[in-house]
Amino acid sequence: MDTEQNKTENYDRWAEFRTADQPKQKKKKKKKGVIILIVIIAAFLGICGIVYAVSDSSSEPGYNLNTEHFTQINITGTIDNAGSSAIYETASYNQEWVLGMIESSAKEPMNRGIILYLDTPGGSVYATDEVYLALLDYKEKTGNPIYAIMGPTCASGGYYISCAADKIYANRNTMTGSIGVTLGTYVDISGLLEKFDIKTTTITAGDNKAMGSYFDPMTDEQISIYQSIVDESYEQFTGIVAQGRGLDIETVKELADGRLYTSDQAKDAGLIDEVMNYADSLLAIQKETGLEGCPVYIYEYAPDTSIYHFLFSMADAMTKNESNNSDLAAALKMAEGNSLKPYYLAQ
Repeated sequence: MDTEQNKTENYDRWAEFRTADQPKQKKKKKKKGVIILIVIIAAFLGICGIVYAVSDSSSEPGYNLNTEHFTQINITGTIDNAGSSAIYETASYNQEWVLGMIESSAKEPMNRGIILYLDTPGGSVYATDEVYLALLDYKEKTGNPIYAIMGPTCASGGYYISCAADKIYANRNTMTGSIGVTLGTYVDISGLLEKFDIKTTTITAGDNKAMGSYFDPMTDEQISIYQSIVDESYEQFTGIVAQGRGLDIETVKELADGRLYTSDQAKDAGLIDEVMNYADSLLAIQKETGLEGCPVYIYEYAPDTSIYHFLFSMADAMTKNESNNSDLAAALKMAEGNSLKPYYLAQ
């Protein structure tokens, strides 16, 4: 009898709990439904936008490539390996586009040189070197010069790329240099996992296969391994500077402690050639090549800022708002995507 009564009371409590919880569940389901609807609309508009972009050529500049000209390629934002395959994106830098512009410039018979306008803190070691090598290939194939004009910031990987230029110009307020390498910040949350009594097991073959995992402290051997990677990238960077600027390697290494330089400091150190504004830099380049009045065709990558990008961003923001804000969730978010890779990047 008591057992039956307890069952009835427990059932009533559970029914009461479910009833009280129903409005909250409905609200959550409704919110998820709105997010799904936004994503569907955004995807549809994205497909429409792609079709339109393929069929519409009016966005191409009206440049006459059959006359002598310089090609100016604007390199802005953080240098990375991202292409244009995403449905939407906001980055001002696109690796596929930059490499494509260098390659197409080499195929233009009337192209007389590349002018790089750089406003970047640097970025991925791999992506940076790919651009640098593409520029050297352009010079070898065409025999044409390359000039670099620095914007507000041309640091680390941006400076690395500028070393492919025959001459470097900078505004008097440009910040450059930052010759060095970083692997980013390693996050160890093993102590926090212990606090929440969470145990992890990583199964590997090879003592260092899981090195860099934020679930375990890094060993001295693993730190040494990562340091060797950074050191190798550093040797590559300083070698590029020495070769491009005609400086001995010891002089470069004295300069390459990761610090930023003003344009005047960089000129005194031999890291750049001239300090002048953008317009005067173009005139100087035209005069130096004996091509006064030669047009400069300017190309800049334009990220997607359409309505479907806005809708995807809104859906993403709504999803993030539903996440747990506990200490553990915050720590996991910090460590999410944590990957130790070398970067030529100003911090």
